[in-house]
Amino acid sequence: MAQQLSFTRTTVGPGQAVVLAAAGDVDLVTADEFETQLKSVLCPPNEVVILDMSEVSFFSSAGLSVLLASAESAKSSGISFRLVTTERVVLRPLEITGVSESFTVFDSIDDAVASAR
Repeated sequence: MAQQLSFTRTTVGPGQAVVLAAAGDVDLVTADEFETQLKSVLCPPNEVVILDMSEVSFFSSAGLSVLLASAESAKSSGISFRLVTTERVVLRPLEITGVSESFTVFDSIDDAVASAR
């Protein structure tokens, strides 16, 4: 049975960056919820949004599509969108599809917050 997808939302740092942490499987079944959660934070007044995918255990092409659309949305809205992960299940699809350069990827939330200053 596939693992559920869950989210937690916090704010960190002096600039009050919004951190959306995802845990579980991002696949065809959960992609709509993934998109809904991202849209809820990728909007004003948020200026910096950090997506923490450190606890994602599966990342499908459906999730990748949502992630790419979200990055474009953030860019057009002037929102700084940062990705946190060291997980191969997330990094590998970004690399093999050639879109890894579309994202600023950090090893930790602390690193992502520090770069937002």
